Amino acid sequence: MKVNERLSQMQIEELAGRICERDRKILQSLQKCRYLTTDQIKRLHFNKNTTPTAGLRAANRNLKKLSDWGVIGALRRRIGGVRAGSASYVWALRSAGFKLLCLDNANETK
Repeated sequence: MKVNERLSQMQIEELAGRICERDRKILQSLQKCRYLTTDQIKRLHFNKNTTPTAGLRAANRNLKKLSDWGVIGALRRRIGGVRAGSASYVWALRSAGFKLLCLDNANETK
């Protein structure tokens, strides 16, 4: 899937079947807070890894997967600008992520 591609309802339903509980919790955190940095997501959802570096690598892999699926997106500029400061991204839900969470909520109420 291309990042700028809009997802159909069928594609969102397919993703709902493939997504794991941790992914859902990440999406719910982004919905609640609107924006989160990679480090904040790591501290919230990847704190049980053996080392902080392992947690960061796991968080980056998971965020890349969610971004590739088109349910989250990073803001255009990294924290600190192009050549300065941290390499952390700021993440937000995309419309497909909101639709996925709405689909989950609709399935829970049935």
